[in-house]
Amino acid sequence: MSDELEQQNMVEELGLQERLVWYAPKGGVYDLEGGDHLPLCTVAGMKGQLTRFDHVRYRGQEQVRTSPVTTWLRGNPRATMKPPILDPRLPVGFSSETGADYGFINTYKPYQPEGAGDPADAEHFVTLVRHVAPEDWEYALDWMAYKLQHPEARMVALVSYTPIFGTGRGSLFDIFGKVLGHHMPMDAASLFGSNAKQFNTHLANALLISVGEIDENSDYVARQTIYNKLKELVDPDKRVETIEPKGVDKYSADIFTSFMLATNLGGALPLEPGDRRFSVLSGSTVGLRVAHPEIMGWLADAREGQRLDAIFHFLKDREVSQFNASMPLENAAKDALTQDAKDPLDDAIEETVEDLNAGGIVTVAAVCEVLKQHGGPNYKLAMSYGTKLTYIVRSWVNNHTRQAPHCDGRGRMRVRGDRHQPRILLDRPQIGYRPSLTEVEEAVKHLLDNVERLKLRQKTRPFGVKAV
Repeated sequence: MSDELEQQNMVEELGLQERLVWYAPKGGVYDLEGGDHLPLCTVAGMKGQLTRFDHVRYRGQEQVRTSPVTTWLRGNPRATMKPPILDPRLPVGFSSETGADYGFINTYKPYQPEGAGDPADAEHFVTLVRHVAPEDWEYALDWMAYKLQHPEARMVALVSYTPIFGTGRGSLFDIFGKVLGHHMPMDAASLFGSNAKQFNTHLANALLISVGEIDENSDYVARQTIYNKLKELVDPDKRVETIEPKGVDKYSADIFTSFMLATNLGGALPLEPGDRRFSVLSGSTVGLRVAHPEIMGWLADAREGQRLDAIFHFLKDREVSQFNASMPLENAAKDALTQDAKDPLDDAIEETVEDLNAGGIVTVAAVCEVLKQHGGPNYKLAMSYGTKLTYIVRSWVNNHTRQAPHCDGRGRMRVRGDRHQPRILLDRPQIGYRPSLTEVEEAVKHLLDNVERLKLRQKTRPFGVKAV
């Protein structure tokens, strides 16, 4: 047998034609058997992995080694110029594109059960879920079952809210992540905190991202910033995201990421009334080890990736045809978290907006002017926030309003010789509600009159005495 034929036989025996893909832009090799995220290797790195399969021949006294990777590269390997994608809707592995020289790599690798598993494992899993969410455990099971059956779905984020540690939430996230596949545990700071970097390939490479603990930040602006970042990340209606990998150009991609989050502190996640992005699970007030010592052995095995087959089948077969993945659970736990997260300034802003009463029209400037009026009921509170007050009011207004029609490209409108930025409160009708230009202008005038009225009223009563 010739050396060339012997080398080609080794390539076929190792299955390199089916296993490896040449990634032209990075000059590297994707190993399709290299794990969930199909790691990119250098050519030298892949040769090093397969050194023991080198073809060895002698040229006189000189030993000549030929890597099967070299032979594979000579044989017109499958190639791609596109970054890998995670898409549960498409074929797994490398797919050629009709009429194109380059295909693409789909990193999706679903969990593959080896059998039916032990029914007791599924029972232990249900025990864990019932402990983590004693009042909402059926919703939690439906949420996980729906995600497993529809991995492409973007879901409302699941938040476990309980005052104590050790209830098993982290274990639940980990076990479900292993059953689903493509689970990426992250800490809050790396995902949406001050340490979060611009690179966001985790959104393209995960079906599930979990955060074991969202800490409370004492700074109002920081809390609101975190919340605004997080609600943008978890938005179940947002499918396309701009992905920015390190060292590779940005690109747009469909994402399929859902989120499981946990917090022990009500102020950590300042949910807004009427929020549509988060479902909050009632939390246990007893540690898992104390309440259910009988499942701790199974728990350790499951977290190691064992005894999962029965759980997979249990969730795969659960009836969830009526489950709405985009509709949050409204319950007492969510009401409690929303109320616990409120800051005194939120109440002051709401009170001021109600006092202004301008037919649903409000501006940031009007609210700030009334709050900062010396002698007003919220003067001391408002001034305690210093230069952050305007930012905070703007954040509140943006979260509770939409831009009024008939404004220019910067959201402004000229009324009584000055430019204003009128916004319509979201408690006003959304569908088919479009006030005329005259109506908006009259509402802004009414707002300005009310600002002067409130300022005058505050000046004529003793300092700090609230109007009746």
